[in-house]
Amino acid sequence: MLTARTQPFPCRPPAANAKLGEANTKLQEVQAKVAALNAQLAELESQYAAAVAEKDAAVAQSEACQRKLDLANRLIAALVSGGCRGGAVACIFAGSKGA
Repeated sequence: MLTARTQPFPCRPPAANAKLGEANTKLQEVQAKVAALNAQLAELESQYAAAVAEKDAAVAQSEACQRKLDLANRLIAALVSGGCRGGAVACIFAGSKGA
């Protein structure tokens, strides 16, 4: 007949203690490595966020420059189609002399 033990074993065999010690040492090494990798990950995420912010600023500046260029091209086209002879630049300079 089998009986259930309610109390833990009073002592482990020496081989089990040695294995447990090795496993705990390896666990601590792995946990230290994971902590170092998490710190490195946090640094890389910070650098990535900074790079994305810099890229977004550059894209916004590029879009603003493109809008200004489009407006300038529209102005030049309007001046040329308005009968200004000698090109739009000459008309602009002529208009500014009279002002």
